[in-house]
Amino acid sequence: MLNYRLVLFALLLSADLRSQDCSNLLPNIEPIEEIETAISRHFVTDLCTGYKEGTKKQPQKWLQCCVWHDLRLWAGGAKAHRRVVDRLLRQCVKEKGGKSHALIMWLGIRLGSLSPIKLPGIQWGNAWGNKSRRKPLTEVEIINLKKSLQDHPSMLSKDEIDQFINELYINNL
Repeated sequence: MLNYRLVLFALLLSADLRSQDCSNLLPNIEPIEEIETAISRHFVTDLCTGYKEGTKKQPQKWLQCCVWHDLRLWAGGAKAHRRVVDRLLRQCVKEKGGKSHALIMWLGIRLGSLSPIKLPGIQWGNAWGNKSRRKPLTEVEIINLKKSLQDHPSMLSKDEIDQFINELYINNL
């Protein structure tokens, strides 16, 4: 992305500032921070991505574990946090459904994360589009995530959104 500061600098060097008003030469550009922190994809979950969400008797037994994993995956953040997010899913499914389901899901997720082919909407930091987001989230990014969750209906309650946003502040700032 072209940095607007470099464009401004080039314009200022090429213009005779003493005899000419250059304000009409400057494009109406949003600050870089606002452009880079815009949400490209709103949160959507595919639940347990090809795996069952529970048992025959309890078909949604660990569904919420998958929703939270997808939510954390959507937001992204520091590269090291990705493994933590996958471990949280494994722990949640283990508590609700047992070791074998947790291990199978975790192995599938870890193998999928190593694949060079990334499906849109199922990659780390997919809220930000196709850009790889492997750095801690800024306060502006967290605010934009919250606004996106509030403005676009999902299966999350207001309390769950607040809990998630608090988790992001703790882990990123």
